[in-house]
Amino acid sequence: MNNNPIKIVLIDNYQLFREGMRRIFEDNPLFFVVAEGETRHDALKLVKKYRPDMILLDINAIESNSMLEIKTLSKHSPNTRIVILSEQELNHQRVTLALKRGVQGYLFKEMNVDLFISAIKSIYSGMVWLHPNVSHYLAKDYHRLITFIQEKTVKRENEFQRPLHLFTLRECEVLELLVKGKSNQDIANELCITESTVKNHVRNILGKMHVNDRTNAVVLAFRNGWVQLENKNLPQINDNFI
Repeated sequence: MNNNPIKIVLIDNYQLFREGMRRIFEDNPLFFVVAEGETRHDALKLVKKYRPDMILLDINAIESNSMLEIKTLSKHSPNTRIVILSEQELNHQRVTLALKRGVQGYLFKEMNVDLFISAIKSIYSGMVWLHPNVSHYLAKDYHRLITFIQEKTVKRENEFQRPLHLFTLRECEVLELLVKGKSNQDIANELCITESTVKNHVRNILGKMHVNDRTNAVVLAFRNGWVQLENKNLPQINDNFI
């Protein structure tokens, strides 16, 4: 992280919430709120004008059928990290659409301040950061993502290519087994290596992908066309094995 403060745009339709957020950032010299707005139209206008490092976007400020506009924000300012702010109650459609549109963070408004600040720093450094409840929701209810994954698999059936520009051949093999829901012990047995070696490979994979758990790694791998999924093998991911 450089010495310049992280430039942030706040979008939320409640002024009191924006004021509270602004105070949190004002107490930390690492952050600078350059602008605020209430609607998705404000979001696009302010991103075009300020090209911020990050935009915090209230999930209610955009309609569920307007998630395409997240992609529009990225088009106008590709270096801006897009972070969704939501209430604790998870909306399946909005979570999956946000992930499909490529958001870098999905946070809850009820989060502890210290955890919130830590998440913002991680996202700025290049990681994808999902609130633990979101990651758990995705892992527990993973079949809700299968439609999205299978669509991507069909579209990229002829485009599949191992990401050897990023991973070693062995790491690619481990990633493919992660997608199948294999545990560290299963992977070790299949590749004839030790479980501790598998754990090292998994840590390296997560680090290179800038994600914090297996669920995010699998979603990102499918998004990039790095792995294929046979319809008969639906993955069951367990982040407890990391």
